[in-house]
Amino acid sequence: MEINFGEPYWINGEIVEFTPGDSYPDLQWHTDPEFEEVEILKGEGWHFQWKGGMPYLLKQGMVFDIEQGEYHRLIEGIGTLKCRIISKCQIKKI
Repeated sequence: MEINFGEPYWINGEIVEFTPGDSYPDLQWHTDPEFEEVEILKGEGWHFQWKGGMPYLLKQGMVFDIEQGEYHRLIEGIGTLKCRIISKCQIKKI
């Protein structure tokens, strides 16, 4: 199932683009309802920060995971940030 949160924000393996000066929920502290794997495809000067941690520079080729319910945010850089986000449902064992 593909979930659309509005252009240009697409999830489930689709490409996500963030442009400086635009307003995105991801620039504010937030959590996501599912585990996500993020691959950075392009971007200059953009940073990622987990709550309580130091921001780190995003570089092309980086791949990292964001746990379900973990507070995090993006910090705006120069030019467009382009990444692939794959949401994965967390399956709980009974």
